[in-house]
Amino acid sequence: MPSRFVEYQADAGHSNAAGNWASGRRKPTAVHHGVAYEERAVLGRSSPARSRRLAGVPQRRRIKGEIVTETAVGEATFRKLHGTETGLIGATPSDWEFSPVEVAWITEDQDRDAQTAKIENWLNAGDLSGRLQATAPPVRSWTRLQEISLHRFVRLRFANDCFEPLAGVPFAMSSADRILVLLDILDRVTQAFDSTGKRTTEGHQLYRNYFHGDKALFSDSSPSEKSRFRKEMTFSHPEDSATKLFCTWHGKEHRTNLRMHYWWSGAIGDPVYIVYVGPKITKR
Repeated sequence: MPSRFVEYQADAGHSNAAGNWASGRRKPTAVHHGVAYEERAVLGRSSPARSRRLAGVPQRRRIKGEIVTETAVGEATFRKLHGTETGLIGATPSDWEFSPVEVAWITEDQDRDAQTAKIENWLNAGDLSGRLQATAPPVRSWTRLQEISLHRFVRLRFANDCFEPLAGVPFAMSSADRILVLLDILDRVTQAFDSTGKRTTEGHQLYRNYFHGDKALFSDSSPSEKSRFRKEMTFSHPEDSATKLFCTWHGKEHRTNLRMHYWWSGAIGDPVYIVYVGPKITKR
């Protein structure tokens, strides 16, 4: 069947994963790293009530004019656009008997040059089983997170000891996945420049979505934190131990309260150094 277009509109702040039962039409279930889950929500007059929430970006999503906020389709798109292999399980009979589901992520102030993704929607067990067997296993340890990060994000420069602070932290798969999302965003934003050195449309969109606002996934430390925790946020340069880097910018993972500190000059072509992945440094 031909692809259908889903409009995926984002404000900024949190992504959600919740399958809905709405208007008698069963929406697909998200499949993430071989783990299928379905969340059902109670349909109210205006929108379904949430039954599960994941940290990410709050969205308004539509398919042919229908609001699909809080659905597995939106969560699958968020994950797909940020480097996580994700698909959908479609029920039959339903209005979702097609694959792939083509999704565009459109911000509030921009209806062109949207990011798009095609999400596989498996309609029978045979196709799903074959796809899962060919899919890499999920991250199940901090050591595996480090291995995948080094292999996948070759443009980022990782300090040899940057993952060591995770030792002793109870492993959480969702937290590991969030770190991969943060690395993907950082990798993309540092490459989002055109031939003249200006930030591309995607670069501007990434900054709006993830680096601005009270709930941004990336932020600088506050002046008081910079003063109080200056020593803790100063790291040896990964390529020159005699040089120190004051790394106050960081990505945030909220479930386990992890932080990813990095250093980047902000200039095109300059390397990005990942110096710390571990518990929040500025705990009071």
